[in-house]
Amino acid sequence: MIQLFLQKFKESTLSILAIALFLTGVGLITLKSISTGHEGNYFQQSFYKQLFFLLPALIVFLIAFFIPRHTIHRYIYGLYGFMILLILIPFLGEEIASTYRWIRIGLPFGFQPSEFAKWIVVIALARYLSDHNLEMN
Repeated sequence: MIQLFLQKFKESTLSILAIALFLTGVGLITLKSISTGHEGNYFQQSFYKQLFFLLPALIVFLIAFFIPRHTIHRYIYGLYGFMILLILIPFLGEEIASTYRWIRIGLPFGFQPSEFAKWIVVIALARYLSDHNLEMN
């Protein structure tokens, strides 16, 4: 009975969410344990920064999780081209640590296009391989 449950759990996509939440919890507990005793307000402590960004990250994850595969399949090449443009236009970024990798979006936050490009390249390559019935060795 337990073997069957574990097999079904491994096959379901919810297992990915459960594993990600478990690892997030372990990371938060570890971060809290090593950051005790640090002075400063909440947003100067690493634990509270991570906790603050956990809710928006979960919302983005759930939105991405429920996007139908055919929608991703349809628009991934357009996203791929858009990400190449963002990476090739360094003057849009603000200089941080003598580099122009960051793009400010008007908030006190910015993003690096290369972080999104990693995911988009993997998905675009998966689409290319599925379109051409190729397998990687």
